[in-house]
Amino acid sequence: MKKISLYLHIPFCVRKCGYCDFISFEYNSKEVEHYLNNLIKEIKYYGEHYSQKIHTVFIGGGTPSLLTGNQMQNLMAAVNQAFDLSECVEVSMESNPGTLSLEKLLAYKDAGINRMSMGVQTLNNDTLKSLDRIHDVEMVYDSVASMKAAGLTNFNMDLMFGLPGQSLEQLEETVDKMVELNPMHISAYSLKYEEGTEFYKKLENGDLEVFEDDLDREMYHLIIKKLENAGYQQYEISNFSKAGFECQHNLVYWEKKPYLGLGIGAHSYMDKKRFYNVTTLNDYDELIKKECHSVMGIDEIDPEDDLFESIILSLRLNKGLDINKINDLYEIDFLRAFKDEIERLLKDELIELNNNVMTLTPLGRDLSNQVFVAFLN
Repeated sequence: MKKISLYLHIPFCVRKCGYCDFISFEYNSKEVEHYLNNLIKEIKYYGEHYSQKIHTVFIGGGTPSLLTGNQMQNLMAAVNQAFDLSECVEVSMESNPGTLSLEKLLAYKDAGINRMSMGVQTLNNDTLKSLDRIHDVEMVYDSVASMKAAGLTNFNMDLMFGLPGQSLEQLEETVDKMVELNPMHISAYSLKYEEGTEFYKKLENGDLEVFEDDLDREMYHLIIKKLENAGYQQYEISNFSKAGFECQHNLVYWEKKPYLGLGIGAHSYMDKKRFYNVTTLNDYDELIKKECHSVMGIDEIDPEDDLFESIILSLRLNKGLDINKINDLYEIDFLRAFKDEIERLLKDELIELNNNVMTLTPLGRDLSNQVFVAFLN
């Protein structure tokens, strides 16, 4: 029996952040309960039709930590009944500070959660307000204390940089404070203004300014240096961990292993196909009633698109792209097929080649989009 990974989407938040473009809705207890009942039906459907061992589980959102302990236990009980989790190595869930309590965390742990991921973003109260976050710094410290008291010491903290009004000194202070809290994993992302978000509208109206590229890169380099000095290993462009605490679920995406996404807006990659679910609560409700699943479309994977995706995802990882594996998987001579591009990227010192493994240089990570576009063209 082959293994797959499982993603469950919980699309409810106290309030949507201005920069967020994920599918989410304002929390309503009745809607949440109804949604969870539908999600459990979807889980049962796939358990009956796809007998699989589960490698990892990730519960994302939205804000999954708005669920009560009982709701999480019921949800995970359905997962355990539908699938074989005997060899599951990681069960992660996203959370926000201010939504966690020791009682709730103990219930989550009892449900099988063994890794937490918390949307901290910054440890500066003024910057948190500018991001439309509902929590403050004190809530972060309280949440971390509760996670540790519950025995959930394997946790990630999201860190954002390039924020409105953020200085290099403010970022450095946040990184130092995060390190003191001793998360096993830190994900560091530059703020992006995604079309359709409130921040994008403000940018178009002139109420926000695009962050300077030079300062953005200086911040990124500061994060890398400080985290490496603190014992974190960078294993992907935006991700750092203590040894042995890489996010196993995210590695599934980057290494293009099969995964099943359940819930509104979720995507799946299985059997050389991609399929994706409906994106409104009404459509989700109707399709679950009718079919017990919520798939709105299926795409056959184009071999050339698949190759390009494998290239960019492999290069995002610090271990790089294994050319022998690419040659075997796609039946090509990679070095010959991309000879001109590789020579140009080597000359520009954006990539390195060692023992048939291609990796980005530090400059290549800064200019990774240029590298990816070279292979696309």
